[in-house]
Amino acid sequence: MKHTVTYFFLCAWAMFLAPCLPAQECKDAIRRATELYEKGHLNDVRSVLTDECIQIMSDIRERQDAYYLLAVASLYIKDLDSAKKSLLIILNENPEYVCKRTTPIGFQKFYETFRTKPVLILGGKAGLNSAQIKSIRSYSLDDQTVGQQASYKSAYGFQISGVLMVPIWKNIDAIGELGFRQFNYEYKNKLFGFSDIRFKETQNWIELPLSLRFNLSNHYRFLEEKSFLNRLNPYFLAGISTTFLLGSQGTAFRSDKINTEKGFETNKQVSVTNMRQKIGVYAIGGAGLEYKKGRMIWSIEARYLHGFAQTVKTKNRYINSDLLFSYGYVDSDIKLRNLSVSVGVAYPIYSPKQQRDFYIKDLSIKDLEE
Repeated sequence: MKHTVTYFFLCAWAMFLAPCLPAQECKDAIRRATELYEKGHLNDVRSVLTDECIQIMSDIRERQDAYYLLAVASLYIKDLDSAKKSLLIILNENPEYVCKRTTPIGFQKFYETFRTKPVLILGGKAGLNSAQIKSIRSYSLDDQTVGQQASYKSAYGFQISGVLMVPIWKNIDAIGELGFRQFNYEYKNKLFGFSDIRFKETQNWIELPLSLRFNLSNHYRFLEEKSFLNRLNPYFLAGISTTFLLGSQGTAFRSDKINTEKGFETNKQVSVTNMRQKIGVYAIGGAGLEYKKGRMIWSIEARYLHGFAQTVKTKNRYINSDLLFSYGYVDSDIKLRNLSVSVGVAYPIYSPKQQRDFYIKDLSIKDLEE
């Protein structure tokens, strides 16, 4: 019975320890492979660092170091296919892999033949905006000069959007967005010397901006160590935005006062969607600053929208008799401008591949020395 119990515990111990032994051997494999590499036994490096052994390693840095040794060893013996396979494994696991300062120049040249920029960047942003109104031609139920005395007051709205960005050339990105923007302003005037009128309007848009962004630094030049300033990317952008009006609501207010006596006073909410142009076109100009931390990209951006066409449907200017005769309000021809500030976050998507040929015959032994 005693021997049976001892045998049982020995078997259990062996079953528990067995998976640990290969893992320990593989953990030691990098050290052994490094020694072999330094001695010039390159085929032995590839024998020690098998795919099965590397996959056991739990630390991503250990796996990258292992495939790096395999890639350099393969370049030494001019096995370009194996070197490419090893580097692609590194880049698929860590697309922002950094070539260290001690990396042989030959490996760096090989690395530079691969696509390491993201194929696209997905993100979102949100913020506040302020309406700016440009009056083109004034209309009023009172004298024309009274209409010209009307004032437009900016009011805050908000915007939110999804962003798709594609790096297209060097430090230039193409950007497409799909967003929602709320636009607010207030009209004020005094009619006939005794009626104060106000009209507050809220417009809701779907917007489709398309723009080009010009970056002043390169987020995708990966460095072994990055200072705070190295992580910053100032940029400018320019483009065009098409907007689709979802709806426009107004609040009309009128207060009559003759001498010191307060008379008629009323306010009312009214839909003016059918009095507004459905589609608008805006020029875009802006500037921003990005900060990259890990894979995430954080940003703050200021943007100006410049409307080309006036927003009032001229043929529908007088269709709301209640606004005209109860509140004394009639639309003037106006163009919309908009200033906005947004904060955003984005995430790059990579698809590593070799973009151009690498001629291994041009490498010298010195190119592969650390």
